[in-house]
Amino acid sequence: MPTVTTWQNIADQGRARDAFARTLAADRMPHAYILTGGSAHVRRDVILAIASAINCPVALQQQPPSADACGRCESCEKFARGTHPDFHVLTGTGASGQVAIETVRDMIVRLALLPNEAQVRVIAVHEATALAGPAANALLKTLEEPPARTLFVLATAAPDQLLPTIKSRCQRLRLAGREDEPSNEDSARINALAERILAFCNDARDPTEAVEPASDLAAAVAEKVGETKNAHLLVIEATAERLADRARAAALQHDTAAARRDARRATAALQWHFSMRVHNAHPVLATETLLGELRDPL
Repeated sequence: MPTVTTWQNIADQGRARDAFARTLAADRMPHAYILTGGSAHVRRDVILAIASAINCPVALQQQPPSADACGRCESCEKFARGTHPDFHVLTGTGASGQVAIETVRDMIVRLALLPNEAQVRVIAVHEATALAGPAANALLKTLEEPPARTLFVLATAAPDQLLPTIKSRCQRLRLAGREDEPSNEDSARINALAERILAFCNDARDPTEAVEPASDLAAAVAEKVGETKNAHLLVIEATAERLADRARAAALQHDTAAARRDARRATAALQWHFSMRVHNAHPVLATETLLGELRDPL
């Protein structure tokens, strides 16, 4: 049987756990949390720790209620398997990774009904900046008049990008740590991939040379560094830096066409970096789209 995620399984989050435990003991749970700090993986684990704890009958029967789920009851088993009917994650779609307004509207309709079996239904967003425009405004209306027995948990690496009106209606829970930094071995892979991308978009190639599909190179990037957003961001950063260096070198050699071409490529890389970081674009799809743009610059 899979193991349910509890605070005890999450390293270095004692302060956040204590803050959550005090709120739980005082019976003052908010209707919405914003999780900041920590890595994306830690934030997802904390969401599960909160969701399982507030629905674990064994933990809730303790005095004061325990911040850690028991891991053995039926509710905990369902959270561990990812099959709990009252735990919902709003996810983005497409290359932009934004949460569609239709997704939020479907969730609002569902909230008109009572939870299936949970004490508290949990609606999670793993990267809240994916809620942009109409989707954010639709969620705001729900936060202004929150349904009973429902907790929203919005996690984000960039809380300053959220609507102030959304932040004002959520309780902040700060986690320890920052986004993962690459190891020396990871840095070597990232630099090698950036060089491979530069070769991929090199114009001075034999016209008869077989062109590597962008999808294959994007898959190779994912294979080398994994599919986490942070790793792909680092690859794109390294690529943008090299393209900017090439643009400067071409300008010094008075090769205006090459300078403009690589400057446009560097700008395209930075734009996709922004989309992945702020709008939570899917890393593999975003990398593939970027590669297509780099191969055929404006």
